[in-house]
Amino acid sequence: MLYADLSSLTVHHNENHHPDTGNAKSPVMSFVRYILFLLIIFGPLQVYGGELIDAVKEKDLFKVGQLIEAGLDVNETEQDGASPLWIASANGQIEIVKKLIASQARVNAATHEGVTPLWIAAAAGHLEIVNALIQAKADVNKASLTGVSPLFIASAEGRTEIVKQLLLANANVHAKTRDGKTALWIAETSNRSEIVKILKKAGAK
Repeated sequence: MLYADLSSLTVHHNENHHPDTGNAKSPVMSFVRYILFLLIIFGPLQVYGGELIDAVKEKDLFKVGQLIEAGLDVNETEQDGASPLWIASANGQIEIVKKLIASQARVNAATHEGVTPLWIAAAAGHLEIVNALIQAKADVNKASLTGVSPLFIASAEGRTEIVKQLLLANANVHAKTRDGKTALWIAETSNRSEIVKILKKAGAK
């Protein structure tokens, strides 16, 4: 399983290792950071993309532009559903993100786990990309299949400025994961005191 199941706070790294991090004192965020490491450093595990995806991974803005002008599909995906915009958002490639958005890339296109470009940018702490996606009308409340919203993952990872921006963009402070966990819960569990204050000021209880 590639992504963290943050609704139950369980990550399956392989068939024989199923660490349960459901209580408040367990190392919740170490697993989140491990997943982000896999995504950002290695990219999606299943690699079946085309030329445009390869150019994005190479961080080659010029080549990305050439391929788009040549008519390549800006919404092509890898086997796990990751699009060029998703990959650029995960890797912090703001200029490529802007180029793809201007070329009609679908800002809410998610992986098979339901993870959108905004979600992964929020998780990785790419504020400028988060702002660009919000400006492009990305759905700030579109959650993963486990019910984890961008606000939840940003709160979990301690992305204070991103939490502020998501709230300004009308992120639902009361949104819950499948098992009823909120952004406030994960912020408190992860000792994100500043984010706890921000969420409470926004009405979280």
